[in-house]
Amino acid sequence: MHVILAIDDSPHSKEALETTIKQRWPENTEFRVLNVANGQHKYSVELCKNVRQKLITAMPDAIVHYEVRDGSVADEIINSAVEWNADKIIIGAHSKDICPHNLLGSVSRDVVTHAPCSVEIVRVKTKI
Repeated sequence: MHVILAIDDSPHSKEALETTIKQRWPENTEFRVLNVANGQHKYSVELCKNVRQKLITAMPDAIVHYEVRDGSVADEIINSAVEWNADKIIIGAHSKDICPHNLLGSVSRDVVTHAPCSVEIVRVKTKI
């Protein structure tokens, strides 16, 4: 199984990482930590390496790769999924562009709409 964990440095991505770690994965699952840098390549590499290490620490038998891309965030997540033949994409929902009838942000909405595989949207838990 190939799983892409699309991340940035937001609390939404931290929640997506924690959700990924808590799940049970089939043997031989491979993960790809993906960040779309858009000019901040060095920072993105360090971010991916840190998330990769957290996954390896939590799941020592997992195979974890990372990838940094430039371009449109949604397009690059989708392109990576197509190229890697991903079975699943996990992404945090920022909900920046929401209206009452639409609870997904533009990136997560575009990924869900155009991804070649299943997409899991993770939201930060809010306290009431």
